[in-house]
Amino acid sequence: MSFKFKELHDIAVSISSELPIYPGDTQIEMNPLVSIDKGDSVNILELKLGSHTGTHVDVPRHFIQDGKSLDEVRLEQFCGRAKVYYLPVQEKIDRVNITDLDIRTGDIILFKTRNSDLWEIQEFQKDFVYLTVEAAEVLVRKKVKAVGIDYLSIEKFNSKSHLTHTTLLKNEIIILEGINLKNIAPGEYFLCFFPLKLKGADGSPVRAVLFK
Repeated sequence: MSFKFKELHDIAVSISSELPIYPGDTQIEMNPLVSIDKGDSVNILELKLGSHTGTHVDVPRHFIQDGKSLDEVRLEQFCGRAKVYYLPVQEKIDRVNITDLDIRTGDIILFKTRNSDLWEIQEFQKDFVYLTVEAAEVLVRKKVKAVGIDYLSIEKFNSKSHLTHTTLLKNEIIILEGINLKNIAPGEYFLCFFPLKLKGADGSPVRAVLFK
């Protein structure tokens, strides 16, 4: 049996030493542990990266000490009906920008912004578009399953309160960060973004794929 999809889109960024990382996160290292070129029988890479490298998920444990860890979150949280909305905002996604969108219980909401162009710049960019806590509260009331944004954080850079994160995570809304939606048309899709099964973890890189 084979499955055919009209469209299939990889919206994860490639992990490499050229990938921008959030200031303070682990520098990415991908070094040969053994190599066929050096006479070994196999190729094996030794990886060094943080749990929030590239395209990744935040689960409640990220900001809530007794929140669910990665292995405690139901698999259903990492897949489902997704809606991509393009918002031509320059600074932030606020309540007024999303109030009239068709957002329903159980949706995964992906915000496409000017951030998707930032992936072409190797250095981390601090002026990315972020989601306000007021907009996060709208998503909580709508009872969405997950929310994604097209840069390395959903929160304003250098926020001290982390209210956007905590508002979503305390309501067990999964956060998908670091997606690239540059070539994705707004619309409805099916999304899968399964993380590694890391016991007790606060997050994990994912391979996020949209199906039409």
